[in-house]
Amino acid sequence: MSTRLIAFKDILGSVRPKKIVEVGTWLGGSCFEFMSAAKEMGIRPSILCIDTWLGSWEHWNKDIPGWGLNELAIERGEPQIFAEFLKLVAESEFHSQINWLRCASQSSGRYLKQNFPNADLVYIDGDHSTASVGGGT
Repeated sequence: MSTRLIAFKDILGSVRPKKIVEVGTWLGGSCFEFMSAAKEMGIRPSILCIDTWLGSWEHWNKDIPGWGLNELAIERGEPQIFAEFLKLVAESEFHSQINWLRCASQSSGRYLKQNFPNADLVYIDGDHSTASVGGGT
């Protein structure tokens, strides 16, 4: 069992969330881990996944192994990661519990405050920079 999954289970056990927000989703790895762990624990939360699904600076930085333009699967100028995420959601047993908002991390705060104010758990893994997830410059 991964360290991340152990941590997720600890958090889920403590909080027992009904509403989860994930800022930075990509292909949904953390989302599906949260949902699987929650199912094992008898919890049935909804999760709102927030991402642009357009990639981040790492995709254009050739010095970071495992990242690159190929990861974006660009077709007609548009990354296809969002389509892949939607396919994975549709094929998952959690499809009715997963919602998404396609926007930048910086834009999601106001939306969440107005439309999703009662989140029990917020998991932040967006953009990978302090400034973009509300930590200043």
